[in-house]
Amino acid sequence: MISIVLPTFNREKLLLRAVDSVLKQTEKDLELIIIDNYSTDNSEKEIYKIDDKRVKFIKYRNNGVIASSRNYGVNASRGKYIAFIDSDDWWEDIKLERCLEVMEDEEVDIVYHNCMIESGKGRKKTNCRHLSYRAYDDLIVNGNTLVTSSVFLKKAILDKNPFSEEENTLGWEDYELWLRLAKNEYKFKLVKETLGFYWLGEDNFDNPERVLKNIS
Repeated sequence: MISIVLPTFNREKLLLRAVDSVLKQTEKDLELIIIDNYSTDNSEKEIYKIDDKRVKFIKYRNNGVIASSRNYGVNASRGKYIAFIDSDDWWEDIKLERCLEVMEDEEVDIVYHNCMIESGKGRKKTNCRHLSYRAYDDLIVNGNTLVTSSVFLKKAILDKNPFSEEENTLGWEDYELWLRLAKNEYKFKLVKETLGFYWLGEDNFDNPERVLKNIS
């Protein structure tokens, strides 16, 4: 099974698009774990309208630390593999099938892929780069190149290496995790195909300039 962890807060309209893209995956052996930071909109009501037993809705107070929601979702998951998707992003239907294929065929630990950055004003491809055999040095020198909503990895890795919930990593906790994993010599693999969409809206947590710099 593949467990998909989706943290959300007051994203009722965008959330349904993300959920729909997960449930339409060609790879069907999955569970979708939605970690809701006590939204005050109709997110919960809309999710409970979905008639699919693969969907789990959990309320969890993260106190502004999205890494805490992701870690909670991982701990609640039952799959061998974990994929992340943010509530304003969405995937191509073959995303999980393709990532699983690469993971098993090439015996790697972390798979990631290109995405289209959507801003409502146009599109830009992420052009994620392949990390060199010295992945840690590559990430330090050249910056982050992994879009969190594209990452697919073994749950056993996250059991030992959760996202940092420390204040000093707030806003770049994903990059900090990739650095730790690279330092511990886990193997990364880029799928050059564009398998997802990354939304840069006004309420996006990431700073647009930082995102573009990291993944361009």
